[in-house]
Amino acid sequence: MSVSIQTNINSLIAQQNMRVNDNFQTQTIEQLTSGYRINNSGDDPAGLAVANKYRDDIAELNQGVLNANDGISQLQIIDGGMDNISEMLDRLKTLATQSASDTFSGDRSVPNAEFQGLLSEIDRQAQTIGMNTGGQFNTNLGVYIGGGRTDSGATSTANGTVSINLSASQVDTQALGLEGMQVVAGTQDISAGSPITSVQAILADTNNTTTAPNQTDFVFSGAGFSDGNAVNVAVNTQGVTDINTLVTAINDAITNAGNGTSAAATAFKNAGIVASVHTDASGGQELAFTSSTSAFQVQAGDMMANAFLGNFANPSFNADANSLASTAWGDNASNGAVGGAVVTFTGAGMTSPVSLTLNAGDTTVAATVADLNTQIAGNAALTAAGFSVSGSAGHSLIFSSSRGLYYYMGITGDTNNHLGFGAYTSGATGTAQGGALGVTTATTGHLYFSFGGGASNTNSLAVTTGAGDTIAEVVNEVNQAIATSANANIQAAQLQAQNVGGKLAIVSGNGTAFNITEDNGNGGSLGFGTVSADNNFTEVSTVNFHAIDSGGAASLTTTATGTVNPAQALSFTGLLGGTTQGITISANDSNGDMQSKTITLNASNASTVDQAVSQINTVLQETDNPTLQNIVAVKENVSGVEKINFLSSAQAFQVAVGSTTTGQGINGGTAANVSGSIATGTGSTISIDTQQGALDAVTAIENAVNKLGSAQSAVGRGENLLNYAQNLAQSQITNFSAAQSRIRDADIAAEAANLTQAQVLQQASIAAMAQANSAPQAILKLLQ
Repeated sequence: MSVSIQTNINSLIAQQNMRVNDNFQTQTIEQLTSGYRINNSGDDPAGLAVANKYRDDIAELNQGVLNANDGISQLQIIDGGMDNISEMLDRLKTLATQSASDTFSGDRSVPNAEFQGLLSEIDRQAQTIGMNTGGQFNTNLGVYIGGGRTDSGATSTANGTVSINLSASQVDTQALGLEGMQVVAGTQDISAGSPITSVQAILADTNNTTTAPNQTDFVFSGAGFSDGNAVNVAVNTQGVTDINTLVTAINDAITNAGNGTSAAATAFKNAGIVASVHTDASGGQELAFTSSTSAFQVQAGDMMANAFLGNFANPSFNADANSLASTAWGDNASNGAVGGAVVTFTGAGMTSPVSLTLNAGDTTVAATVADLNTQIAGNAALTAAGFSVSGSAGHSLIFSSSRGLYYYMGITGDTNNHLGFGAYTSGATGTAQGGALGVTTATTGHLYFSFGGGASNTNSLAVTTGAGDTIAEVVNEVNQAIATSANANIQAAQLQAQNVGGKLAIVSGNGTAFNITEDNGNGGSLGFGTVSADNNFTEVSTVNFHAIDSGGAASLTTTATGTVNPAQALSFTGLLGGTTQGITISANDSNGDMQSKTITLNASNASTVDQAVSQINTVLQETDNPTLQNIVAVKENVSGVEKINFLSSAQAFQVAVGSTTTGQGINGGTAANVSGSIATGTGSTISIDTQQGALDAVTAIENAVNKLGSAQSAVGRGENLLNYAQNLAQSQITNFSAAQSRIRDADIAAEAANLTQAQVLQQASIAAMAQANSAPQAILKLLQ
């Protein structure tokens, strides 16, 4: 080793080690004074990243525990409010039981005053705790706790959120079934205080006809008792002297109708519909119907019932009800053999067309009328629709419906048009063949088609023929008219003219059933018989169709108490050919879970509005799902047009309509999403001021107790879930803190030893450096 004065290697080595030892001592002192093993990223980069993640999770979970505490506190407030409402239900039950007894001899208005006050207080307290319908906490609450992970270990906010579903746990009177659907029959006072339109005047007015002596009929529709299963309530008017005795008679009739053995009667009974007297702001009294559980529709079954519903032709002069009769008539009915001809009735609430075949002995108009009335009387559907026939030779043959419902009617097989409705030819199998051609002059006439039993005067085909045209020429002319027709129904049926044995035949390419007649300038020259354009398979609309229902239909009457705001009324065009349409109906069940059903409509089950409504209701009832069974499709008359609407006492429901390429079906084949919901009213539909009302209230309160129990259960489940979530969060905080500590915290014992070691090394380094620095002085001796 060389000896150098310029470079003191030993000193440099001593300095280097001294710096190392100094850094070691500094780091050790930093760890001892901070308590952390990792004080900056350079100490342990990987460990610091892991420790920081744990620290972040701990901060999140600490706040999550506070969130859980807040949630538990709020649920305890709600639970306490529900306990108080439970006590009020006990008092309501006591009052209703007292008023329901035959032996109660006091004034029922006294307990009813307290009863109504308690109902209002339930609404106030439900709103105070945020559990009224649409209230602050009447929803699916998400309490974020944190600590959630996906299957792959990534952070998941969804998995870190506790869901407390209180969307079906509202406890106001509406939700508990103590305030439901109520409808008032118009605004015309029918009490004794209005002598012109009083109940006594209505009964005495001979123009107010009834279906039977001393009887007036109301027809109810709702979930499980709609369409062909609508319930007719026959009210005995004997003993009815005023609006109060009328209400009693109606409620007796409702009870009797609900005692039937059919499923419809049971559903009607379960709907709990009650008639009552409604007193308006001016003191006038009207008939009202209420249900605490079900949406429903009620219609007049005869003229007298229509008057009781407040529908008068001229209430300033008499008690005549608006007419319910709707008629269709032919032109110049004549005597002649019509045996084998078929009369078809479509609509009028019937789920499918009803056809009657005339007897061979019907050679006069009188015989035909008698035959038809006999057959109508033997058919339950036609009888329920109130059909009857009248007429005489040389005059019009008249078909009438005393219910005033929309219907289509037509006659096929009357080849000589004795009945005045045209010599319709049926294309029930998708083919209709005319008689001999009689084209003698150039003219433009029309062929009229009825599809699926619907009106024909809206489906016309203009055909221009030349004088003396042959069958081949006529076939070409008809096919050209079909090809250029803008009528969607004609195009959907894929009609085509053919020459069959020298006669004109119309064939449907997809087997669509149809009826056909013609209105030609030269008198049926194409061989299909003629009829006045106004009477083609006549659609009869009701001029004064009126009903009231709890669904808030556009043309009907509702009140502010328990008003239902349903899905908007939708137009309907019968489905033809291969056209199909899907409709999905959805609603939340009592647990807040979505329930839905998709229904497919086609030409076989929805060629008319009545068929479509029936198919929808049939499928909903067949689901055996109480949530979906609570929804019902109904027909509505909106400005003279029959539309489809949906009613339900569910808090919310949705109807999604699919599209069609032909423009047929619901909503003109245009896709749509509509929804309905119940809006909280301003009063109650439950009252104990009558014995019957008290009896109904007992049942309603029993149901309310069960509903409140379900709501309390949901709150209790929420409290338990939050407690469990809080326990997990506390456990995670402890374990994450331990994991962080193992990574980041300093080992004090080890670091104290390190400090001693560092101090010794530092002293040794200083001593060594002193020796190294003295070495160059020794070199001087070599120069002496």
